[in-house]
Amino acid sequence: MKNKKGLLPKATLRMVIAVICILFLVSFLVSLYYSYSRNKDLEQAEASLEHLIEQINSQSTGMRDVEIYNPQGWGITSYGEGEKIPDFCLNLGWKNCVCICGPLGGGSFGTAKMACLAVDEKGIVCRENDYSVFFGSINIEPPLTLTIDYETKTISKISKKET
Repeated sequence: MKNKKGLLPKATLRMVIAVICILFLVSFLVSLYYSYSRNKDLEQAEASLEHLIEQINSQSTGMRDVEIYNPQGWGITSYGEGEKIPDFCLNLGWKNCVCICGPLGGGSFGTAKMACLAVDEKGIVCRENDYSVFFGSINIEPPLTLTIDYETKTISKISKKET
């Protein structure tokens, strides 16, 4: 009869290797999912900012309401001359810019303004523009209705309407 003591260490070793492989596979799939999700949010931020800039450029007087839907949990903010500007804008030589960045934690004013200074290019979309965001920043909680005031060059949030 064979000695069974030699089988236990081999089985244990195989089990440990299998668990390590499964953990590696799970972590790879999770990182792949978050990478896809982040790219999707960045594309939505780009489209939302393009829509906002188109609306800003389409009228020169009065006021206009614009709806922004994505990406949820991100923020809209602006930077002007004399303020600390994100590297993204500085590298392009801009003195004024409007940005969407995130994702944000919390919901207090100023969150987006500070977050945009800290994120890398994978979490920020900016366009050169001299409009300023009223109160410093606005968190995107869809549907978000913004008012563009062409006389004062400001962007402000309209409270959600009760239905």
